[in-house]
Amino acid sequence: MRRSWHCALSDGLRLLIDTIRVDADALETSADLQEMVMVARESGILVVADNASWRDGDFLEDTGVAGAIAPRTDA
Repeated sequence: MRRSWHCALSDGLRLLIDTIRVDADALETSADLQEMVMVARESGILVVADNASWRDGDFLEDTGVAGAIAPRTDA
């Protein structure tokens, strides 16, 4: 996990982007996407998950996702 005061995104790009939507299923399988989400969160960008399940909430929060759009139930 990246822990640095350096921003991986340029200032202009960081000011332009305020929210990113990611697919929760793709996030679980891609380490590169997880790293990008962490960088986005550290840059102050809100990350929201699509196709998320309620049971994946802890994983998504640990990965840097702030919320989900219409999370699926587990039943």
